[in-house]
Amino acid sequence: MNDKQPEVVLNLDHITKSWPDKAEPAIDDLSLTIRRGRIVGLLGPNGAGKTTLLSVLMGLTPADHGTIQLNGQKLDRTRQALRAIAGLVPQHIALYPSLSGRENLAFFAGLLWADAGKRRAMMDQGAQLADLGENLDRPVAHYSGGQKRRLNLAVGLLGEPELLFLDEPTVGIDPQSRNFILERIRQLREERGLTVVYTTHYMEEVEALCDDVAIIDRGRILLHSELATALAEARGVGQMRLRLAGPASASLLAELQAATATLSTADSRQLDLCLKEAGAPLSTLLALIEKDGNRVEDLRYGASLESLFLSLTGRALRD
Repeated sequence: MNDKQPEVVLNLDHITKSWPDKAEPAIDDLSLTIRRGRIVGLLGPNGAGKTTLLSVLMGLTPADHGTIQLNGQKLDRTRQALRAIAGLVPQHIALYPSLSGRENLAFFAGLLWADAGKRRAMMDQGAQLADLGENLDRPVAHYSGGQKRRLNLAVGLLGEPELLFLDEPTVGIDPQSRNFILERIRQLREERGLTVVYTTHYMEEVEALCDDVAIIDRGRILLHSELATALAEARGVGQMRLRLAGPASASLLAELQAATATLSTADSRQLDLCLKEAGAPLSTLLALIEKDGNRVEDLRYGASLESLFLSLTGRALRD
């Protein structure tokens, strides 16, 4: 990597994108910087704008307003300069199911490389990365979810990208395949200095993998910082889980809700409370529970990236 290249590889300045059938913009005056050689976790609820943002970055759909700079140079609407150095691994599997894994690698490598030697080298590298063994020569239609995801990642890396966009690359797969993909991403960053933008719903993946985190909701960036800084902020949000001896009454839930920042229930006995400094102390909450004729069987207290995420985006379900 050239040491003279700017630290900021991508700079997004006041990007806006609306869809004709939606009342609110998918991306709303969004600004974001991506630093070279970093893994950036992009978190957001369903419909937050994550996939639309990746589509705008790759030139798959034009932004309505705003500018994007790559290495300090303004990009045009087609994003050709970015496509030349970037790879995209989409959320939906982008493979031909009737072809084998090897045939998929050959097809996509053929689109990217004219030189036969380079094409073969990249196919071999992709096969090694996907680690499919004898399944490499079976039709993709017969692959497990984890095998498809691994091959999907390998195809996204055939062009030797400097910048990789990953859109929920581990959704719906087994823990072993998920761990395999995360380890491969770490390895690529360490060995090649790859810059990665990683969208996911799994907070633990971001905590285990990423250097930076950006939380997006309703098309706006709510938080963008180094992961360590975000986790330090999360410690200011008290996350408490209570397990009650009996079901919580409606009146108890109402009183607890009034005394805390937010409250949610996994069932009638488990309560998740998000406390802030201005909220009621623990002794007050326990007194409310005892007054209602109930008691606490188990109490766990802690904070996480998830607690920070929920404090910023809310706890209401998103369809």
